[in-house]
Amino acid sequence: EPFEYGEILRAAGLKLSNSDMAVRYYREAALPYLIPFPKKKAFQSLEQQMEGLEAWELGDALEEIDWLASLSLSPQPVPGVTTMKRHYGTAPGPEPDTKPIDLDIYVDSSGSMPNPQQRISYMALAGAVICLSALRSGSRVQATLWSGKNQFISTHGFVRDEEAILRILTGHFGGATAFPIHKLRDTFSSRGEHERDCHILHISDDGITTMFSEDERGNSGWEVAAQALQRGRAEGTMALNLWQDWRSSNTQCSRDLQKAHSEQGWHIHMVNDLAQLVDFAREFSRRHYGERA
Repeated sequence: EPFEYGEILRAAGLKLSNSDMAVRYYREAALPYLIPFPKKKAFQSLEQQMEGLEAWELGDALEEIDWLASLSLSPQPVPGVTTMKRHYGTAPGPEPDTKPIDLDIYVDSSGSMPNPQQRISYMALAGAVICLSALRSGSRVQATLWSGKNQFISTHGFVRDEEAILRILTGHFGGATAFPIHKLRDTFSSRGEHERDCHILHISDDGITTMFSEDERGNSGWEVAAQALQRGRAEGTMALNLWQDWRSSNTQCSRDLQKAHSEQGWHIHMVNDLAQLVDFAREFSRRHYGERA
């Protein structure tokens, strides 16, 4: 458990905060389960192609000298006079290029969610697996930790700072439940087609349905979610701590999640233990990677 891991490190003489301990714990726990993160097919790849020779001059990198060409001009090379280097251009390659897909992750930290700094949270671990996989593929990640109204913290936009992202994932408020709809709205309201595609991932329980409430401007959360998916252009996933028969129940939460899946295309997964986490990671990779990478 995280608190046991922390006690071991402290006994070894390391002076680390609970947050530092949690970052280390979930990083190490996630590494065995990393997956291929999706990429988007881009324009045809470009490859370097030699186009000729040009003079190597003082100040150029020494390793750029083409000694065979230089010595063919003079057996006694004179730097900057008889030294030559190769000139390269670019030509279309035989294979299409790929472009990383960014990740926008929202982590529920209300009172109903376990504190990942005290005991293992398979929800936080699922988020760590996906985030570290995304960073490994060259993606950028924006992470948001949320709980009650106006109770949220985020990374400074889309970043590649592993520690900053893991600090968000392993934080804990323990308050009420109110999804920061305005954060999702503002992230994608001005996102243009020239920007990278972005996958949206939610880590939560039945409290995720507060995402479909009205925001502070009176906008429907359903419309905000639909717009985010449309402008993100890389689908959305929910990894939720739910009861086994949630699909067949007649609760408002179940109806909302069924609607989110059928009408907006959200992919919904239960993650309550390690086995379900592994299944979620494999399905995430299979669904996205085979189509986009």
